[in-house]
Amino acid sequence: MSVEERVDLWLNERLEPYQLRVLAESIELKTKVEKLESFINGPQDHFVNLRLEDQDQLIYQLNFMRGYLSVLEARVRSFYTKMV
Repeated sequence: MSVEERVDLWLNERLEPYQLRVLAESIELKTKVEKLESFINGPQDHFVNLRLEDQDQLIYQLNFMRGYLSVLEARVRSFYTKMV
């Protein structure tokens, strides 16, 4: 086990259950944000072939997801900051 893996394990063992849920949610949301960004900015024409209303809604959704992710990541940082 690498040093980084041991540190991660040590930190995660000290998180409260709700903190682990916030961490898991932030990881899941980050994956969804990246997938939606890839869809919107991807080389395929799938996004540009959507109706303009659908394109606008997806961009709007992405902006909200980024904001929510930002809040979750700030919470996770605060969990770790309080531990060290």
